[in-house]
Amino acid sequence: MPINLAAQPANMNPYKVILVDRSGNVVGSNTALTAAAPTAVSVGTASTLVATTAPGRRGLVLTNTDTTNRMSFGVGTTAILNSGITLLAGGVFEMDEWMFTTSAIYAIAATAPSNLAIQEFS
Repeated sequence: MPINLAAQPANMNPYKVILVDRSGNVVGSNTALTAAAPTAVSVGTASTLVATTAPGRRGLVLTNTDTTNRMSFGVGTTAILNSGITLLAGGVFEMDEWMFTTSAIYAIAATAPSNLAIQEFS
């Protein structure tokens, strides 16, 4: 995919990157994201919805704040322990605007209850 490094005004970040497709349509840029209020959920041993489908989502940070338990995530599908994205205790998964999904996110933990902190961005 070609990268368009267009000239920037003096007051802008000189490293702004704009990705365009072959037709010249902008498909991404490193613009500032807006944070929603942070949330936290208790995750059990059954797949649990932790982030709903969000067409405006451009970023998501999931932090396993539990001190001993691991948890796994399903993106747009049921979570299965030790499959897909798996975080050990204290682990963090960052989904930024370059690698994101607007699909629902599900989580499952090795033992219940396990704590998950969520920060979503649009």
